[in-house]
Amino acid sequence: MKPKFYPFYVSALVALLLLPSILSALADEILYEDNFSNLDPSWGTPGERLSANEGKLTLKPAPNTTQSILNQSNVFEDADIRVEVVVPAGDANVPGGLIFWAKDHSNFYCLCINAAGYFKISRYVTDRWLQPVGWVENEAINKGIGQVNKLRVVTKGRQATAYINDKQVTTFNGQAPQGGGCVGVSGGSPENVQNTWQFAKLQVIALPGTSASSPAPTAQPSPPTVDPQRSPSPPQQPVGRVALRLHGSNTIGKELVPALCEEFLKYEGATSVERKPRQKENETDVEAVLPSESAEPLTFEVQAHGSKTAFEDLATGKCDIGMASRQITSDEAGQCALAGLGDMFSPACEIVLGLDGIAVFVNKSNPINELTKQQIADIFSGRTTDWSQVGGNPGPINLYAGDDKSGTFDTFKSLVLNSRPLSPRALRFENSAKLSDEVAADANGIGFAGMAFVRGNKALAVSEAGAGALLPTPFTVATTHYPLSRRLFLYIPANPKNEWTQKFVGFVLSELGGPSKLTPTGFFARKFVESALTKLEVFSWWTSGSEVAALNALFDNYKKLYPGVGVINATVAGGGGSAARPILQTRLAVGNPPDTWQSHPGWELLSQYVEPNYCEPVTDLYQSAGWDKIIPKPLIEMLTKDGKTYAVLTGVHHGNVLWYNKKLLDQNGIKVGEKITFDEFFAACDKLKAAGISALGVGDSGIWASAQLFENTLLGVVGPEGWTDLFSGKMKWDDPKVKQAMQYFAKMQDYLNPDHASLTWDQAVEEVMRGKVAFTSMGDWADGEFIKAGMKEQEDFGWVNHPGTDGSFIIVADGFTLAKGAPHKDATSAWLKSIGSKEAQEAFNPLKGSIPARTDVDKSKFDSYHQWSMKEFASDKLLPSCVHGEAAPPAFQEALNEAITSFMRDKNTDKLATALVQAAGKAGPAAVGMLDFEGQTIKVENPDVPPRAPRQYVKEVSGAAKLSLYFHFRAGTSQLDDNALGELNRLVELLANPTYQRRALLLLGFSDSAGRAGKNIALSKERAKAVADQLQMRGITPSLVNGFGKEMPLASNNTAEGREKNRRVEVWLR
Repeated sequence: MKPKFYPFYVSALVALLLLPSILSALADEILYEDNFSNLDPSWGTPGERLSANEGKLTLKPAPNTTQSILNQSNVFEDADIRVEVVVPAGDANVPGGLIFWAKDHSNFYCLCINAAGYFKISRYVTDRWLQPVGWVENEAINKGIGQVNKLRVVTKGRQATAYINDKQVTTFNGQAPQGGGCVGVSGGSPENVQNTWQFAKLQVIALPGTSASSPAPTAQPSPPTVDPQRSPSPPQQPVGRVALRLHGSNTIGKELVPALCEEFLKYEGATSVERKPRQKENETDVEAVLPSESAEPLTFEVQAHGSKTAFEDLATGKCDIGMASRQITSDEAGQCALAGLGDMFSPACEIVLGLDGIAVFVNKSNPINELTKQQIADIFSGRTTDWSQVGGNPGPINLYAGDDKSGTFDTFKSLVLNSRPLSPRALRFENSAKLSDEVAADANGIGFAGMAFVRGNKALAVSEAGAGALLPTPFTVATTHYPLSRRLFLYIPANPKNEWTQKFVGFVLSELGGPSKLTPTGFFARKFVESALTKLEVFSWWTSGSEVAALNALFDNYKKLYPGVGVINATVAGGGGSAARPILQTRLAVGNPPDTWQSHPGWELLSQYVEPNYCEPVTDLYQSAGWDKIIPKPLIEMLTKDGKTYAVLTGVHHGNVLWYNKKLLDQNGIKVGEKITFDEFFAACDKLKAAGISALGVGDSGIWASAQLFENTLLGVVGPEGWTDLFSGKMKWDDPKVKQAMQYFAKMQDYLNPDHASLTWDQAVEEVMRGKVAFTSMGDWADGEFIKAGMKEQEDFGWVNHPGTDGSFIIVADGFTLAKGAPHKDATSAWLKSIGSKEAQEAFNPLKGSIPARTDVDKSKFDSYHQWSMKEFASDKLLPSCVHGEAAPPAFQEALNEAITSFMRDKNTDKLATALVQAAGKAGPAAVGMLDFEGQTIKVENPDVPPRAPRQYVKEVSGAAKLSLYFHFRAGTSQLDDNALGELNRLVELLANPTYQRRALLLLGFSDSAGRAGKNIALSKERAKAVADQLQMRGITPSLVNGFGKEMPLASNNTAEGREKNRRVEVWLR
């Protein structure tokens, strides 16, 4: 199910994060309770899916979502938290329960149960669910729909103890929020069904001062040993015969080998291939039907419990292939020989799968960037216990390590710890992915695992005595220069009895090996492995019926072009992105971005995401694909800053459209022509109102829909010139024309559907379809809903420009970004290239209601509405939307929503005008136009050397070629600017090309004219050295590093912009 969050009262949440108000009390005192006689505002806004009455809080999550809400008005440290829960209706297998240790909507724990008799402890971190305690059946649970269960969690420090119906069911260690956390409740619905959840008697009680938990319950069984799993009910064991068994290393077996099994079975001609996680963690079945073998499915069994188990299971006949991230020991080889498997050190038995590096990583917020092997050994042996001892911020060092069966741990002991024991304070994990996720959630954490498991953390550069620090990269591992490089192995019997063994090994070596895939050192084709494992994360708020269909069309096109890449569809429900944006902003702020996310061009994209350096330019895509010639320049300008373009558009919506139920209007004698005036519109509304029909439908449970109605009405009065004047500051928000628009908007409130406050935008469109409402003023995403419902154009429904807006086109464009530091950058670039293609835009836009951003599409593939909209786009004045973040800064957009919310209550036009005047004054005038773009592809050039160039400079660049990129620096320092990381990555990618690997790399630094000549020379050399240090950490050593001070400026030193350009390092190849 897709998690769905409702970040109510965001201002209160921000205040809590900045200034936590911790409740303290005497032991056993009730710190907080809610009898749910009504809905306290701290829980959110009442509606169809959230309500409180008669002592119960009721949640009704939408199908295929999980609804989690927090009480954000109180924060608790150690406490005893209790609630009663019941599922009066719905699916018994779906989980819900009590939220605790909640930092915010992006980080919390939940004691979950289902009506089938199972419980688990879940943790939601930013964008994914983790399972500290997996599903366990427990007799304490009252099974069945309608049965009440009492949930209780006692927290003390990092420990939490869970009780169900007064019986202790588990105790575990977790990550309690610093300064305390909120409480809340959660409930889910399965696909196609809506569950009802009810909660009662919520209490938070202070703990006794001398006890870590509440008084002992009547029964206290030992905490059970549990195995996390992915689904809300225990999966069934496979029914197919097991054809091949692969046991051992978690590094290899967690993702790589299952992916290889899938590819192998497809290669063998499988008609269906499915990966099925087992109930036990780190065990997976890859099931397939091979018509050449049998009509019944066969299974490849993968158990990834550590390298040690590879040799144990080989010797006892429990597996066919052993997976290991270290070489077999003599004792282990002896046991296998006794079992008749042959010489496990021989080439017939020991297959080198490739090279890997053990990455040592920390939380991204940790300022430490590198450590020596000696420092790492001191940390993990317990000799060093505080980050300040290695140059970091003061704080305890929390250790995370693999368990004793892990080959990664064995290698780490050999390469780092030597004879020292691991500190007993270390938390141990069998699952490398879980280990990594725990470090990502712990600001003081440090762990180690294979390179593929760095995930949301920061890998450290590692150094040995007398050598520079190196990051674990394909460069450094392939050359074995990285100190923690290692080989990965498969082990098989000398004479395998299972015919699948040799077939699979041969396939794997052909996929990962061979002259085209191996370097001389045997480094395997990492890009193949990454493509097999990649799960591209696409973040959006497209969850209505037509939006889902359109998004799936983009996914289908992408998967067709790039079949080796999976997609994580990270959608968050909420029209206009009202719920998604706060979650996205939190992820970006903590350095955990999705690969790509939905954004509107203009102010939203450029100020919220480009300005803070959250995304990278994609200008090269526009040039290489020729999009700059087939996408209208005004659209590209809305995506562009400082000559760089930052998103790829999927389509362009027409924001100012008035939709109507044609049959309903015909029944009431109302005709709509090619355009409509305000007088004609209000006359039609009066006629409908007299007939007892709601004339105008709005779904403003998210206020943006009413704000859009106001936006369209405002344009209808002030016109396109007035629109531009408003958002450039020439026209004031209390201008008589603006007030006239406000009066029209106030008059429209008399015709609204009575349930508008509880509906979403698509539900309001549905009321138009059903004939309950006649009109709705909405962007043409509404067209997608009409078409998906099977309604016919100009027969069931019609459209016209909103009153007064004929000749104007409010642009509401949708695009996707490339995240700075995208976890899967290559896959993301491929995604962006695919969605900009002609095929994708022709598939997506008819379903979404928008028109393609490209002008070269086959118009015959589009219906009447789309062809009308295309003509309007070509002839109308194009204007950016304020409501959707294109025309004004976020601060003004937020102020507009607040002002409209207030206006919906009091209908006071003077108050509305005053609020917008004040907001515009704070935000400042907004420039609608943007600069054009320039290319970003690195080029190898042979420029003429300036005649006044220093003699040494001329000598050093003689015979060299210059690269078309610069590294820039902050004034007076050798600190690289915010764009440097992207430039470094691009340079490293270029130098990976065999064409350039044997050429000498030259780095030449320069300064502006500020300061003395001697200081500038020294500073320019320091800047060149700073770039050299960064490249050396990535396995690349420059041949020459020098500096020339203020010589050869690129621009005038009389301006700040010119001085910024002159503070640079040039890159040459000889």
